[in-house]
Amino acid sequence: MDVYRGKFQPPQSAASSRETARDRLERASTARPIARGDEMTQRYWSALEPMQQRFARVPNPDLVMVVYPHLAKGRYPVPGYVTVFPMYESTEYAMPGEVAEELQQGRAAFSRGRTAREAGQ
Repeated sequence: MDVYRGKFQPPQSAASSRETARDRLERASTARPIARGDEMTQRYWSALEPMQQRFARVPNPDLVMVVYPHLAKGRYPVPGYVTVFPMYESTEYAMPGEVAEELQQGRAAFSRGRTAREAGQ
C-alpha cells in the first residue's frame, strides 16, 4: 500500500541517499569531456565540405550607408548612424562548376589547415 501512495522508499545507506540523479548519471557516463579544438576535427566538417564545394555562394557585397546627424522636418533631431546591408536581397548560389577557381582555393585552404592540425598533434 505504501508503494501505491508514493511513500515507499527502499532501504539505502546514508551516502547513497545523498547522491543526486546527476551524480549517478556522471558516474555511469563514458563520454569524454569536450576539449579545445574538437570543433576542428574531421568528423564535424566532413559532412559540410561536399555541400560547400558543390554550391558556392555568389558574392554579395555589403553596402555601407552613413546617415549624418540632421533635423527631420526641420525640427526633430536625428542622431547620425551607420548601417550595412547587402547589395542583393537574396543569397544566390552558383551551379556546380561555375566558380571553379574559388573551389580550388577553398580546397587548398582546407587541406592546408587540416595538415597543420595533423602536424600539431
